[in-house]
Amino acid sequence: MTNQDYRDGVLKLMQEKNKIEDEINNLTTILTKNGVGMLDPLVDTEGFPLSHIDIYQNDHQNIMKQIENGLHEYYSSSKDINVDHNIRGNISSTSSTTQQYKDPFAKVTIVTEGSPAAYAVSVILCAQK
Repeated sequence: MTNQDYRDGVLKLMQEKNKIEDEINNLTTILTKNGVGMLDPLVDTEGFPLSHIDIYQNDHQNIMKQIENGLHEYYSSSKDINVDHNIRGNISSTSSTTQQYKDPFAKVTIVTEGSPAAYAVSVILCAQK
C-alpha cells in the first residue's frame, strides 16, 4: 500500500468515528432526558439488557483502535524526505548508537546553578577531562 492509501484509510476511519461519536451524543441526550446515564443499567420491562444501546460504545472503541493502527502504518511507511530511515531504525532497535547533529537548534544564554542543565554541563566537562 502507498502512503496515500494509508492516509485515505485513516481519514475514512476518522469520518466513521465522528459519525459514531455523534450517535453516542444523541443517545446520551435521549438517555439523560429519561433520567438514565450511559453507565446505568439499561434493562427492559422483563429485566433483559437493552443490548442495542451499548453497541455504539463498542463500535467507537473498535474504530479508535483501527485509526490507531492506520496511523502507525501511515507513519511507519512514510517516505518523507526529511526523515532519515536509519535514525528510525536505530530508535526502534536497542543499539546504543546515537545520532549527533552538527547544526545548533538553540542558543543557551543562562544556566541556573543546581538545575538539570547545570548538572549536565558538569558531567560533560568532567567526561572531557
